[in-house]
Amino acid sequence: MDTAGVLLSRQKLLDGLSMLVVSGISDIPADVRLGTQLDNGGLSAALAVIRQMDEQAAAVIAEINVADSQRIIAHTTYGVDFYLGDKSDFADKFSLAMQILQNETNKGLLESLDYIDVALLDQPVLAYLS
Repeated sequence: MDTAGVLLSRQKLLDGLSMLVVSGISDIPADVRLGTQLDNGGLSAALAVIRQMDEQAAAVIAEINVADSQRIIAHTTYGVDFYLGDKSDFADKFSLAMQILQNETNKGLLESLDYIDVALLDQPVLAYLS
């Protein structure tokens, strides 16, 4: 689909396709036709985040989980999840998460980092694997 939510094609396999995966959406009809604009709360939240992404974010984020549109999770290529909260202020949340990720990498702690919660910009939370 495109960034407006219009279904452009159907794919059974994602091999060889470079695309961002949106997960956590369960109520899209199986018989939806090509060219249809999908209207779904989770999908709308995901598209709002995608429209705020720059090239760096697009290169780092592999999947956006919108099972709860108030607790959006971005799964990164680093293996560390970014908990975004809602769709607002994505650029600021992403920038903060990347700064924290870099700091943890510099400390040699990237491998033990589980997630970075930046839902509240003034109170980021880090969780480590046990």
